[in-house]
Amino acid sequence: LAEHLGPQLVCLELAGEQLTDASFGALRHCSCLETLFVSYVRNLTDASLASIKELRTLRRLKLDMGRQLTARGLGSLFQGGSMGRLISLELDGLELDDQALALLVKGCPRLQVLSLSFCLAITEAGLATIISNCPNLERLFLPGVYRVQRLCLARLAVGMPKLRSLQLQLSKMVDDPLLESLTRRLPHLRVYNYFNELLVPLYKSSGAPSLGHNLQDHG
Repeated sequence: LAEHLGPQLVCLELAGEQLTDASFGALRHCSCLETLFVSYVRNLTDASLASIKELRTLRRLKLDMGRQLTARGLGSLFQGGSMGRLISLELDGLELDDQALALLVKGCPRLQVLSLSFCLAITEAGLATIISNCPNLERLFLPGVYRVQRLCLARLAVGMPKLRSLQLQLSKMVDDPLLESLTRRLPHLRVYNYFNELLVPLYKSSGAPSLGHNLQDHG
């Protein structure tokens, strides 16, 4: 498909269970590709990331469940500016760490959507790096990222003023002064917990919080 239609393809969505590094190499023919979504990339190694790096027209990229993709390889993908046009990036369940994340945010200055669900090596330092380098971000998803303690969220209103949707590793509805402060400063922000339950952060003039469950903004 990529060899015959490559220059014409703009969007490509694949189930990655049967894909290999060799088959992934055919992506080099997709010189105009803007969207690449590949799920369950369990058989792919860092060699496939080199093929993706040649897709300089990409605007949206999704890779998930690829445990053979290393943090070093992922970091290298975002060096050199080839991914600089990305506005949406989903790397759920990968071995991404804080060092690779630092390369990612510097190499993708236009990001509006970032999903790093179950990237277990990310820590509070990684979240701080996102907040400091992604001023255009509108949606950030970090469920399953257990090592983030949310201490740096106090800087979020300044670092990411456009953020509208935030999902964190929160197991239940909480009365959190930090979240209350955030939503007073960013009234358009919606915060979700681990279960996709909306922590409605709209505090009325009386000061009484209103809690509910509405996932319409999360789609």
